[in-house]
Amino acid sequence: MLGWAGGLRRDHVDPAPPQNTFSVRTRTKDDLEQLSVSAGLRRVVTRPGAIVDVSLLATVEGGYLHEVEQFTTMAPATGPATTDTRHQGNYAAVTGGIVVERELTDGLALRISTSLLAASWSKVELKDDAGTRNATSGTVSVALAPFLELRLAF
Repeated sequence: MLGWAGGLRRDHVDPAPPQNTFSVRTRTKDDLEQLSVSAGLRRVVTRPGAIVDVSLLATVEGGYLHEVEQFTTMAPATGPATTDTRHQGNYAAVTGGIVVERELTDGLALRISTSLLAASWSKVELKDDAGTRNATSGTVSVALAPFLELRLAF
């Protein structure tokens, strides 16, 4: 199986006016670009003719993110001041799971699937007025989150 997903977001907002003697900080710009790709393998482990097909599933995913945010602070005495923040990063993930499928009729099957184990890694670079900083993250998780699907074959 192969897949991809992507998205663009463009949010632009007028800054909020100052309130009496207080400054108001508003996110006035949030531009986001992201793209991810995934690939997976499913291997049936039961013998042919079994009542249900039990499969093991493994997926690999990777992606990219670029975001630009702008914050505007409106102060009663000094007027507007803007700060730009940029995020750029990559991530990779692997997931393992199990699938149980039962054919109901020709071309129609009921499937229950869940991921069991997942691991991910990400690296993000943050640039703002304070300079450039890097952050990395790694996670390993165990979960049981079943999906129920009614599948049609064409």
